[in-house]
Amino acid sequence: TFSPQSVGIHTADAFLEVCGLENRVALHLTGEAIGPKLNFSFETVEVGPVFLRTQHTYGLIVENRSDITSTFEFPTSSTLYGKCFSFDPQRSTLQPDKATTVKVHFDAAMLGQFNEVIPCLVHESGNVDLSFVGEV
Repeated sequence: TFSPQSVGIHTADAFLEVCGLENRVALHLTGEAIGPKLNFSFETVEVGPVFLRTQHTYGLIVENRSDITSTFEFPTSSTLYGKCFSFDPQRSTLQPDKATTVKVHFDAAMLGQFNEVIPCLVHESGNVDLSFVGEV
């Protein structure tokens, strides 16, 4: 059974005993473990024009379409408009073939146009970037 504990290339040596042969046959096995596949209901949100100091909430559906449990999180951003976004929950674990809704809150704190890219860190694989575009 191939059950790696981490993403990447894994190798193992095994020996096969064959009737009629005096010595075992050496086998070198190689397999690649891939991380979970998370699917997001959107990757870009057109926030549009919004008023200063008004809070907007968006529902982001995250699905785990794999056989592996996945942990994901949204790190706190230090960019000008990135600080206006918050996520609830900020971190979550998602079982295989399950989905959850993450509430994305945007509280416009300053005037201007923005195109903010916020990463979602998927611990068992790579990151997924979410883009938010709009004007306050």
